[in-house]
Amino acid sequence: LVSIRAGATRRQAAVSARKALRFPDKDIAEGELKVDLLRKIGQGSVCLKPSKQCTQYRVVLDEGGAIECELVVGDGGAVDRFLAEGGEPQQAEQDAPPPVKPYMSARDSQEYLESIGVLQFVQRVLQQVVKERPRKPYDFIAKQFLRGFDPPEQVQSAMQTDAVDEPAAG
Repeated sequence: LVSIRAGATRRQAAVSARKALRFPDKDIAEGELKVDLLRKIGQGSVCLKPSKQCTQYRVVLDEGGAIECELVVGDGGAVDRFLAEGGEPQQAEQDAPPPVKPYMSARDSQEYLESIGVLQFVQRVLQQVVKERPRKPYDFIAKQFLRGFDPPEQVQSAMQTDAVDEPAAG
């Protein structure tokens, strides 16, 4: 990967790509280009949880877990508040509306799952499983669900009350 910076603008492309990298005239006028060749030392991904708040994620970049990074994701205002408050993300839980009737139709169930963002999140997780084809898919799925940081007591409580035996990988 080649990364070229002119002034405040950075462009990246595969080294073998025959692609024009365009820069604003004001950045070229500064008279200097910085060129970096980058080598991948790890890769990872995380499925983002739907949230209007600032959320912190841990991304593991190698199989052994020796290389990882933490990301803060949110709209600009939420990230600015996160940084101003010394790095404590806003982790407000969404209150799910209680079901109106004891039995919910498939349509009601789908609307409910979409309204709280669970359906989109689970779809993203499954897309990552198909894309990355991990050797231990159930471990991969569990890690995706736990990568968005929650306050430690909530994570521990959820793990104790929701513990389910993992089906054997086929």
